[in-house]
Parts: sequence; C-alpha cells; structure tokens
Amino acid sequence: MSRSSISVKRIYADMKELRTDPSDQYSAQPREDDLFDWHFTLRGPIGTSFEGGLYHGRILLPTDYPFKPPNIIFLTQNGRFELRKKICLSISAYHPETWQPAWGIRTILEALISFFPTKGEGAVGALDWTSDERKRLVLPSQEFCCSVCKEKNKDLIPKLKKKDDSKKTTTKKKSTKFADQISQMHMHAATGKLAVGSNGGESSENGGSGGSGSTGGGSGGSGSNGGNETTNGTKKTETALRQRQQTRTTQPPAATTTPAAPRTTMQQQQQQPPAVVERNSSTLLYLAILLGCGVMFLLYRKISRKIGRVD
Repeated sequence: MSRSSISVKRIYADMKELRTDPSDQYSAQPREDDLFDWHFTLRGPIGTSFEGGLYHGRILLPTDYPFKPPNIIFLTQNGRFELRKKICLSISAYHPETWQPAWGIRTILEALISFFPTKGEGAVGALDWTSDERKRLVLPSQEFCCSVCKEKNKDLIPKLKKKDDSKKTTTKKKSTKFADQISQMHMHAATGKLAVGSNGGESSENGGSGGSGSTGGGSGGSGSNGGNETTNGTKKTETALRQRQQTRTTQPPAATTTPAAPRTTMQQQQQQPPAVVERNSSTLLYLAILLGCGVMFLLYRKISRKIGRVD
C-alpha cells in the first residue's frame, strides 16, 4: 500500500471519528477539493483571557501524513499566534523529531487549546500580547467569517453542551488520555529548542508542510475538562525537569587524567631553542670554509710541482 493511500485512509478515519464523537470545544473538516487542507474552529480555554473567543485556522497535512507532522496556521486575530503564518509548536512541522503518528486531528486541536495560555518565548509565529488586548479580541473573533468556509465562527462550532452526570466517568477517562498526550507535548516544548525568528515565512492560502516520523494509528475521544488536568500534568513535568537539572548541577564532574605521551627525537629537535639552531649553522659554515681552503691548498701544490718539472 502506497503512502498516499495510507494518508487518505487515515484522513477518512479522522473525519469519521470527529463526526461520530463531536466536541463542543472545536470542529474541523477538510476542504471539499483538498483532503489535506483542514479548516478548524476552536474555543478559547476557560479561565484565561481567551475565554469566550472562537478562533479559526488551518491544518495543512503533508502527503505522507501521519508519518510527518502538519503545518498550522491561524486566520483569526487572537493575540497568541500570528495570522497566516506557520507557527512553531512541538506538534507542527517545525519539530518532526517530537511528532508521533498516533496523534491525529483531534489530538492536534486539543493541544492547540492547551497551548493558548502558554508563553510564546520568541518562537516563530508566537505573540505575547497583554491580557487586556486578548480580551478585546474575544467578541470580534466570534463574528469572523472565513473566505473558504463562508460561515462565521459562531456558526461553525457546536453549541456548548450541558454537563450530564451519567457521562462524567467517560469524559474523565478521555480527558486523562489527552492530558497525558498533551503533557508530553509540553515536555518536548520545555526541553527542546523552539525555532526562534521570522524565517518561517508567511503562508499563502495554498501553504505546504513537512517533517519526519514513523508509523502509528488514529486518535479519539473528546472533552472540555482536559485543560485543567493538562495544566497539572505540565506543572509536574516542569517540576521533574527542575529536579533533574539541580541534581546534575550538584554532582561534581569526574576528574579525568590523561598520561603525557613521551617525546620523540623529532619533537625534541623541533622544540630546540633558536640559539642552538644558529650555533649549529655557524659550525657547519666554519667547517665548510676549512674544507674549501684545504682543497685549494692541495690544488696549489699540485700545480706548483707541475710547473717546476716543466722548468
């Protein structure tokens, strides 16, 4: 089976999963003319300056999805992510080393909601606007209308559901599942280096994607209670990382001694001071002069004897 057919099969599985088990926190579906170009709408996390906001964007799947991560672009002003720019997250194409093929569209949407309250820290496509500025964008975000979807955000996302006590157990299990996955994503973001700068480039309406990965399956479940558990999981992860760093800092580095290699005759000659070299050169020149004088004296005597015989 070719990778393209695997990708299409996986995309249909994601579509079916979102339809059979919809969430009131987000909605997503691919374009009719392009299965790899998804449009999504999600709610801002409760208890933050994004609460009440509805944010629209795109998930650009690579041709070998789910083996490589997607690119993610936001189209609604929110104060956390730049508009029409591929953003840098541990679930995006900027970090193929942290991507897991088991993650699907639902996992990406759950993770995006959890990333909203976090700091941008200079990553590509990240913004750190003030809380007041973000709150002012909440009401306008509800009226945003995508030029492709032709509907406002408030009409694209399901209405909030009333909490049913009979479904609390199922919702808690799903939330715990996503909390573990999202906690892992935040751990990658904390330990890894996010791409910093503005070289990511702005994306056009027909943007692409890339990355690398391995094999995997689909994802499922929904729930609006994953945010709090995700935050707790993230705090535990950060605490564990600090403890590891303190342990490494307190441990003294092991002393290593390397025995000195014996000097060779050539190295000793090369390391002789310049005065010794000049003295050797003068001695050789003196011997050469003496040798020349001796040769000239012998020639002179030989020539003199020949002249005397002739006379």
